[in-house]
Amino acid sequence: MVYFLILCFFAILYFKRNVHHLGLSKFDLPFAFLVKCLAGVVFIYVYFDYYGKESLCADSIAFLNQSKTLHDVFFQSPVDYLKLLTGIGENQELVMKYLSSTHHWDAGNLTLINDSKNVLRINSLIYFLSNGNEYVHIVVIAFFSTFSIYNLFISFYQETKIPQRLFFWLLVLIPSTLFWTAGILKEPFLLLGLSFFVRALLFKDSKFKKILFFSSGILLLLSFKPYVLLCILPALLFYGLSKRKHEFKKSILILFALASLLFGIPKSRDYIVQHLSRKQFDFINVGKGGIHAVADTCIYYFMPEQLTNLKISDSNTVVLIRKSPAYIIEFGSSTNPIYTELVPQKNKHWKIIYNGVKGNSYIETTYINNSFLQLLKNIPEAFINSTFRPFINDPGKNIKYSAFFEVILLVIGFTLTLFFRTELTPQKINLIVSIFIFCLLLSLLIGFTTPVIGAIVRYRIPVYLGYFFIMTTLFNYPKFVVFLRQIRPSK
Repeated sequence: MVYFLILCFFAILYFKRNVHHLGLSKFDLPFAFLVKCLAGVVFIYVYFDYYGKESLCADSIAFLNQSKTLHDVFFQSPVDYLKLLTGIGENQELVMKYLSSTHHWDAGNLTLINDSKNVLRINSLIYFLSNGNEYVHIVVIAFFSTFSIYNLFISFYQETKIPQRLFFWLLVLIPSTLFWTAGILKEPFLLLGLSFFVRALLFKDSKFKKILFFSSGILLLLSFKPYVLLCILPALLFYGLSKRKHEFKKSILILFALASLLFGIPKSRDYIVQHLSRKQFDFINVGKGGIHAVADTCIYYFMPEQLTNLKISDSNTVVLIRKSPAYIIEFGSSTNPIYTELVPQKNKHWKIIYNGVKGNSYIETTYINNSFLQLLKNIPEAFINSTFRPFINDPGKNIKYSAFFEVILLVIGFTLTLFFRTELTPQKINLIVSIFIFCLLLSLLIGFTTPVIGAIVRYRIPVYLGYFFIMTTLFNYPKFVVFLRQIRPSK
């Protein structure tokens, strides 16, 4: 089945029409698909073999295993499977009956949309082809990722002076995009939604196609990474204002005024700060490790340094053996954690729902602690962590060096762009500023909440794509070629 699917997708891409008009050969798209498949094979090796069941692999293995649980519902009740697949008619009783073991299905009320369950839904459909073969999932995902790259290419290739084929292959080979969008994660579907959205805005399609791609892009972004769409909206507002009236300064002022209004109202400001604080608190807990245990009326979180106060039994329960501090938390809620002191109680056992160890790539971050002032102080730290980590001496295993290499490429790319910058029209300036607004907002959001480098590298894929498009739009390729010819030693 794997080789048959590869052949089918290769043929579809090979016989795609009009690629010559875009400066591509008939083999560029199908070969890009094969490169994506190869990246998927590397992903399987890294996630399933090299790291095994460590924290890096948790999402991918869980998505694959739990999508099988959802898939198996079809053979028990096709009607119930369709309810769970579409969400129409889904209820808690149905979830408990079939999916009580799938911890990715319920995210509590901290997130407006649970994007993890949508990954399970997509992969449960692929299971009808794969029958549990993870390489079939990889091939299907590789095809959609290639289509995403194609959409991004046709949206931006006219904005750059770089030759079309070179621009296409540079886009294909961006390291983080190549690797993370080839795996069984949310990122491939995020990339697809982002590519639809960008194509609807920038590519000259028919009105019907624009509406179709725009609505599909919005739906995919909402379904897989709603916070990315949230960061797009201010950038889209600026782009729309500046494109319509060509008044750059006025558009910036309007955006700044709206941001001031949002954070000037205490209720909205406190909600945003509290939400970010809780997200950060939960992510730090996962990164540092520790135990979440269910008590009678709440959940207790014990930090790693507090585990000596506990005795863990083989039945996955825990008992308090000496006085210990802990946090009372509500799973999936934005409610602030409550610090408490616990004392041992005879025969009082609590069930462990999460027992984690410190992540290999965990980095210390400054707690926001529900303080707007602290949030502002954290901006430099958040931007540096999300844009330039990992540093060479950061914690993590060998995979961190590929991410470090990508950071070096980013710095070199922007340095070259400064020396070989092209003249820009007002329209291109507006586009570049719009992309930068999006990149900045998403970088800060990631940096505020994420203390694990392995997660940062995945989450910032749209940011690095944005920087890539900024660099390639600014870069004067013909001037660079002339420079290379001038410094070439004469024979």
